[in-house]
Amino acid sequence: MFFQLRWIVIFSVISIMVIIPASLMADRREGNFDKKPVQGISGIDFISEENTPDTLVVYPESENRLTIDQALAQAQPGTIIVLAPGNYYPPDRLQPAVSGLAGNPVIIKAAQVDTAVIHADGNKYGFYLYDKSHIIIDGLIIRGFYSGCGVKVLLSHHITLKNLTVSDSQSHTISVADSHSSIIENCTTSGSRSIGICVAPTNLTPADIHDNIITGNESLENDNSGILIYGDNNLITENFSHHNGTRDPYDHGIYCIGNTNTVTGNTCHDNAFGSGIRLGDRDHIVRNNRCYGNGQSGIIIGGTNDSHDILIEGNELEDNGHSGVQINASDYLPSGIMITGNMMQRNTYHIYIQNGVTGVSITDNIFSDPITWQMEIRMSLNVAVSEISLDQNSFYGPNCMFYVAGQAVPSNIFLGIGQPGATCSGSSY
Repeated sequence: MFFQLRWIVIFSVISIMVIIPASLMADRREGNFDKKPVQGISGIDFISEENTPDTLVVYPESENRLTIDQALAQAQPGTIIVLAPGNYYPPDRLQPAVSGLAGNPVIIKAAQVDTAVIHADGNKYGFYLYDKSHIIIDGLIIRGFYSGCGVKVLLSHHITLKNLTVSDSQSHTISVADSHSSIIENCTTSGSRSIGICVAPTNLTPADIHDNIITGNESLENDNSGILIYGDNNLITENFSHHNGTRDPYDHGIYCIGNTNTVTGNTCHDNAFGSGIRLGDRDHIVRNNRCYGNGQSGIIIGGTNDSHDILIEGNELEDNGHSGVQINASDYLPSGIMITGNMMQRNTYHIYIQNGVTGVSITDNIFSDPITWQMEIRMSLNVAVSEISLDQNSFYGPNCMFYVAGQAVPSNIFLGIGQPGATCSGSSY
């Protein structure tokens, strides 16, 4: 009997050992067996009841608890600072003391998205990152600024701002200045007295503001533009920018200046005074965006910058107060503009080209139901009209007039069609 009982006990122990999850075995080997799971922003995060060298849990102001200021002062590369739910009232701007490292960033995040609120009333900034790198700020609500920004990043690189809700600043809600290789992702910015998301130089050149990604954000009800980016080789994609621009026609859904930027898959609508997207400088790709209901045009090119070699492709441009695509000229004369594969409906004009613009190719577009006429081209005598061409476009609706200020409609531009008063519903040229 004794021997039978002994074998039963041994077999039971072996069975228990077999079914212990490998992750728990690893935790035991590392001395972390007492950890408990807490639902975080990205799956399950394991947070000890006590702070560990790589995880610091902070709470709203209370006695004998680690504060967010203390955690930022203690952080080292690889530290994760987790904010418990609640309201935080920091006495001054929040500044990480150190940078992270590639593959070992400093992470500042809410235990659960949108449950930790930073009240920065009276402070110039909510977060201030100067000369930092490899820092992630994730899942916080930041509001109320006396004179500055919700998040200010300056002379930094490889900064990630994601899942933030930032509102009610006197300056830009998020400002990334003189910085490169950073990501702004899935943030909501609103209520700024200036720009929602601003990525631009202050002391450096636009060429130093490069390889930033602005993706999946919503920027709304800001006094100036929803998103402004001034630099080279940046990606602006899948953002929503709407109901911005309460001051003047220089406020747009997205304002993109610099070189070789890509603006794709964005939705810009109901920006009161400006356009959906405004472009300056050269070599931009503007593809598969939807711009509708804006006070000016769906897309504006040029006017304040030397704009060349820009591709406008596959966009939906509807119900804008002025044009589907507007090409401006002032001291700068845009050229090398390709407008192809777009759909334009119910704009006042579908395409509007000012004096001095040359080298515009308009191909494979669908134009329908303009409020006034399909195109207005304001020619001057020094314009080489042969450099503006139309090919394989389709026109629908009763208002298929083309207006060329200063001279008769040149048949070599419109391939013989488009005399004032003409109707061309269902035609292709």
